[in-house]
Amino acid sequence: MDTQHYVIFEIHHQRFALPLNRVRRIARSVSITPLPNAPESVLGLINVQGSVIPVVDIRKKFNLSRPEIRLDDHLIIGSTSRRMLALMVDSVHDIFEIESSRIIQDPNLSSGRGSVDGAIITDDNIILIQDLEKVLSADENRALDHSMKDGAGRPESEEKEEKGSGGPAEAVKHTPKKAVKPASPRSKQK
Repeated sequence: MDTQHYVIFEIHHQRFALPLNRVRRIARSVSITPLPNAPESVLGLINVQGSVIPVVDIRKKFNLSRPEIRLDDHLIIGSTSRRMLALMVDSVHDIFEIESSRIIQDPNLSSGRGSVDGAIITDDNIILIQDLEKVLSADENRALDHSMKDGAGRPESEEKEEKGSGGPAEAVKHTPKKAVKPASPRSKQK
């Protein structure tokens, strides 16, 4: 049985997933420093062990309103080929081991949704899989590079070249949970 590991998180009462191999750390919300001229979806910057990391609000990608940032919000810090990013989320559920047969990779699903890379089908829900590489568009990445050079020194991508790409999900030390039941035939018909 082929399986994949995902970090399941929640935004605005909807569950999403990120592939575990992209996640480096999960942390409680911290103070975010605003970044002038940053793309609208970038809330600002955080300092994680000396690295300056942009914080992205993916609610903007789904046209969801952003409530005030709370202390119980979470940051999922992950890596892209270009830089480290932190996603602001409401909560993190856990790490789940998902059977590959429950994962849908449908081009129509991600069409027009930018960062959606597929879906996990459960008995009672569909969990959208996020592609960290697509969370910021090419234009947003260029604007972020420019605003980080102007406001916070070098972009993370330049620092990464000097430091190396980092290790596996160091702060994510949970034992993956098995996804409970395969989707029922009723769920697949929808």
